[in-house]
Amino acid sequence: MRGLTSDHAEIKNILLRLRPYENKEQMFLLYQKKKKRWMIGLIVVGIVSALYVHGGSQKEKRLLDGNLLVRNVWDAGNYQVDLNVKTKEWDYSFSYLVKEKAYTREEAEQLYRKFAGELPSLICGGNQTLQEVTEDLKLANAYKDYPFMVSWSSTDQDRVSSRGKVNRKGLEDEGQWVTLHALVREVDTGLEQELTLKVFLAPEKLSEEELFFRRVEESVISMDKVSAQKEIVTLPVFVEGKELTWKETKQDHSIFILLLFGAASLFVGRAMDHDLQKADRKRLKELQKEYPEFAGRLRLYLCAGMTARNAFGRVAQDYAERTGKKKRLFLESEMKIACNQLSNGLPEAQVYQEWGARCGEMRYRRLGFLLSVQLKQGNDRLLQLLEQEADVAREDQRNQARKEGEEAGTKLLFPMILILIMVMLLVLLPAYVDFGTI
Repeated sequence: MRGLTSDHAEIKNILLRLRPYENKEQMFLLYQKKKKRWMIGLIVVGIVSALYVHGGSQKEKRLLDGNLLVRNVWDAGNYQVDLNVKTKEWDYSFSYLVKEKAYTREEAEQLYRKFAGELPSLICGGNQTLQEVTEDLKLANAYKDYPFMVSWSSTDQDRVSSRGKVNRKGLEDEGQWVTLHALVREVDTGLEQELTLKVFLAPEKLSEEELFFRRVEESVISMDKVSAQKEIVTLPVFVEGKELTWKETKQDHSIFILLLFGAASLFVGRAMDHDLQKADRKRLKELQKEYPEFAGRLRLYLCAGMTARNAFGRVAQDYAERTGKKKRLFLESEMKIACNQLSNGLPEAQVYQEWGARCGEMRYRRLGFLLSVQLKQGNDRLLQLLEQEADVAREDQRNQARKEGEEAGTKLLFPMILILIMVMLLVLLPAYVDFGTI
């Protein structure tokens, strides 16, 4: 009981630290109620799930009277059953696939007669009847609730294809009858029958304008056939007494190209800005990384008795000798500019402050200010400040390295979760498939 009381007290203290302006006892009671609700809810869900799974496993017994397996009716699918067989000496377990019930010859013939009666309505599609067809027909290879495979053919493939595509173009005054042949097969019993259906394609109902331009198209096709062996195709000038004016329609994609390249230019501009900002951030990180070493070198030369100007120049020389012909550091470039300014006679205090401002990093600005102030106050105070600066910079560098390590671990978290999900799917999917076949 003392341990439980101690735990309660610790929970109360944590809640109070998180929400110091609320009543501790009331927060604890609400916390306990919420915890109990979650625990009881999870237990209830677990019980219901367990009962559901248990009921599903016991709901339908496949093995009856000790040695009888019940088949599913046709179109209900096959199922997998786990069996165990024993003798006096041995015990063996295996899985067996029980196929769905197949039709007998008599059952297939009876079902065929029903199918033949319903087939005209099954293939109508969007048409009211086969005696007036205006839309495509539904000529499928199989139909729901029937175990037959159907192969279609047509006496006029140009008007009605074996897939049910209807072409009524040119049927203006009267329609046309087309005969469809359906070869019906039932695989298990070997039943094979042929059905013949007649469909009437209704004539097209065209407006005066649509009818006229249909005549124009036919006239163009006719003149093209006549001039098939000539170099020039002559288009008709008059059709049904109406004069025709021809004009070539060209696909002009210039606006699209202009918009595409305009969008590309905006994208490139944004990408360049992004790269520039990225480079600036990289420069800032490099300056931050070099600061501890720079401050330490500067303090070392000042302790050796050099003036601030000579120490600054010597550090710049060290950086130049270290990099050589390699890629120049940003700090080296800024220091070289500052040394040139000093050689040209600019005031020393001004050079240091401008150098810190150009570097753009807070610590360099502070150091530039300290170097300019030391001209009046001497080196003693500057050495002490430089030591503090170097210590703080090294600590910041360690913290930054720790932070980058944590960020790298966080970036790896998402790929690890994806791999975990894939592994879980590989493990659970076969079990789920086997459970679904029971």
